[in-house]
Amino acid sequence: MVTVILVTLYFLNIPGYSATVDSAIPRVLNIYFFVPAVFLALAPHVLSLRYPGGHALEPLILWAALYMVVGAVWFVLVGPADAEDLVRQRMVAMATMVGFFLLFCDSRAVGAARMAIACAVVIGAVLCVLDFAVPSVFVPPEYEFSTPGRGAAFYVNANRAGSALALGATLCLAIVPLSWRGGFIALTTIGIVATVSRAAFLAWILSLALLFFLKVVRGRDLLAGGLIASVVGGAGLLWLWSEGVSLDSLDLIRERLHWLTTLGDSEEQSASSRGRLMELAFSAIEARPIFGNGLLGTFRWDQQSSTHNIYLRLWVEHGIVGLFLYPGLLAVLILRSFSGVPARHTVYAMCVLFAFFGLFSHNVLEESAFLITYALCAAMGSGPLVRQWTLPSSLASGAN
Repeated sequence: MVTVILVTLYFLNIPGYSATVDSAIPRVLNIYFFVPAVFLALAPHVLSLRYPGGHALEPLILWAALYMVVGAVWFVLVGPADAEDLVRQRMVAMATMVGFFLLFCDSRAVGAARMAIACAVVIGAVLCVLDFAVPSVFVPPEYEFSTPGRGAAFYVNANRAGSALALGATLCLAIVPLSWRGGFIALTTIGIVATVSRAAFLAWILSLALLFFLKVVRGRDLLAGGLIASVVGGAGLLWLWSEGVSLDSLDLIRERLHWLTTLGDSEEQSASSRGRLMELAFSAIEARPIFGNGLLGTFRWDQQSSTHNIYLRLWVEHGIVGLFLYPGLLAVLILRSFSGVPARHTVYAMCVLFAFFGLFSHNVLEESAFLITYALCAAMGSGPLVRQWTLPSSLASGAN
């Protein structure tokens, strides 16, 4: 039950939502955002009397330590001095990921977490559709990052919502009962379309293709899901149109569909902005290619955003070292699943999605849905690592 509650809260971004939006959700939830590692790491051991033997040498934990050390070293040596919040944010994110990994080090916890994420995907998809149809239900229009007409729900940012739905559905599709898979695929598809996120939509199509190729999902499930999504989604749009509901995102949807059908050749404001950010990133890399520009290297130019690309962001910030940080995490997840664990095909598909989303977002090492799924993929690839607590044999014999 502890696992289900924590995973559901974090995957739906409830703590982050209550921290950034003036909502009715109690702000006391934010305390778990700052102490997740303690709560998550202690919960399974206190409740089940277990201990994490040898976890300190787990590759995921070593990578997290390396990522924090690199951030701290660059903060001290390269700066800037006002990057303290970014260093703190990085440490909290890594503590969250490691904490969840420790929580998932029991095969039963892994199963419970995947079921919790499946339920969170269903809830998130429904809420995104609601936010799409009735703008500003979750995020006030005056909020800086509000995007009326794009479903975001508790994720605040529509792109973040779409990526969470795609990641969660990919991770859990294999455990959804066969008779429900078509409906689950359809609901996820409708929820992702409601976010109007190109990256999430492309990632979801890529994910379904990979899962079909790896024989994780059947062709009949894909056909059923596509048919249900087309019929229900189309009927829903027609009903909203007939009711006179104003859908501010229709023009945006048409614009982005045109961008997709022309393979990016058409002019589109968001794509043009990302192109400008890429140019600035390469200029910064050219200026300081070896040691980078420091932790705020992508936040001090004339744009309102960072690179929208984790590879470029880390390269700009940390130079050559940063170029290998995120690929290093993906390598850890892939190598841990080579041991023949039953869920390795799902882990492979997840790593492809992680790599893909890294091309479109610079926040993949901070967002709660990514942190949870990194930890869960590492635990799925590692097998049951937590052992039942027992006395050493020498002490046990002496006790008798």
